[in-house]
Amino acid sequence: MTAFAIPDLYCPFPFTPPDPGHLELARTELATWLDRFPIGERYLRAGGVEFAAYTTPGPADPAPLSLTAQFHTWLFATDDTYCDEARQDAPAAYLTLLPQLLTVLDPPFLPVTSTHHFVAALADLRDRLLRSAAPHQVLRFADGMREALLSLAWELPVRAGAAPLGIDAYRSLRRRNGAVGPCIELSALISGIAPSTDELGDPRVQELTTLAIDHIGIANDLWSYTKETREPGPVPTLLPHVLMAERRISLPEAVTETARLCDNLIAAFETGASRLEPTAPPQIVRHLDVLRTWIRGNLEWSAHCRRYHHDSGAAAARTGASRWRPARSARYRRLGPG
Repeated sequence: MTAFAIPDLYCPFPFTPPDPGHLELARTELATWLDRFPIGERYLRAGGVEFAAYTTPGPADPAPLSLTAQFHTWLFATDDTYCDEARQDAPAAYLTLLPQLLTVLDPPFLPVTSTHHFVAALADLRDRLLRSAAPHQVLRFADGMREALLSLAWELPVRAGAAPLGIDAYRSLRRRNGAVGPCIELSALISGIAPSTDELGDPRVQELTTLAIDHIGIANDLWSYTKETREPGPVPTLLPHVLMAERRISLPEAVTETARLCDNLIAAFETGASRLEPTAPPQIVRHLDVLRTWIRGNLEWSAHCRRYHHDSGAAAARTGASRWRPARSARYRRLGPG
């Protein structure tokens, strides 16, 4: 595995630090939740709380913020257990588990009784969401999560080297396997933002949402590259690797190309948003704020989280502080771990 410096990434959207009291409450509730659903003690320190807060427009309601932090933690643990850090028998284990997870997310959302920690934890999150969200939000969340879980089944043979992954297939997979769509739905819920399904169905809104999801996933590929290539063997489903394999270019060239794509996605988002916002319904304007917060919050979290930096303090000392200037030409830059 070769370390590399993450290039400057253009991001003109501001970052507002979350309420420290909200973070502390969410951490306490996450510890209690992990006692009930022991999916991995180490995930108490994996940054799920900060991720939920950084990607949510404030001010946030502390209760749904805690739920969202627990959901992010569940995603981290599921991804590591059955994908990123998977054992040789993990594909069979995941395909055995998958129908149970899908049952949790299938309308009409019937009661679920399971002794499997991952199934029981997801059912708990679903039931609490049903009590706090509008039905159309829960349906959108469940639809997106089913896509994410099914895309993970697609990803497993790719990682095992049994299926190819070209650029087009990668883009389709990456829009789903990170569960960013359901996460955005939760961020909107926390902030009291509830656009209708018809409003979200506007092709212009769909395009902007897709641009944001693409940026979040592709930028994450840069930050997570070290983590996901630490152990030899599995094929990383990350854009730099896909570019290296398909275009026969070096890792530095692939990293530069990945960063260039991130910048292009932001430029396209800004152009589309500037055209849409003057006449957009109020809830769609707020939806775009969620997307902006997610784009910037994902960068901020990725640059500091323990999930990608074993020693966050040491990583910060080695790489220097992030640079942020709230202007049109602003760049967001951190050096990659290594």
